[in-house]
Amino acid sequence: MAKYVTDPSYVLGLYNRLKRFSDNIKAAYEKKSAMASTINHITEEYLDKKRAHSL
Repeated sequence: MAKYVTDPSYVLGLYNRLKRFSDNIKAAYEKKSAMASTINHITEEYLDKKRAHSL
């Protein structure tokens, strides 16, 4: 194990995998946030139209 830890290409490969993993999580979170805000926007528009028709 110690041999791998001191091997620069192993450390760099591990770093790149961890970075890609964190980037994927960040992208998924941003996508989820964007979808949630779109759903909220559509819901607000629907409720506004419903309120306008009920008046």
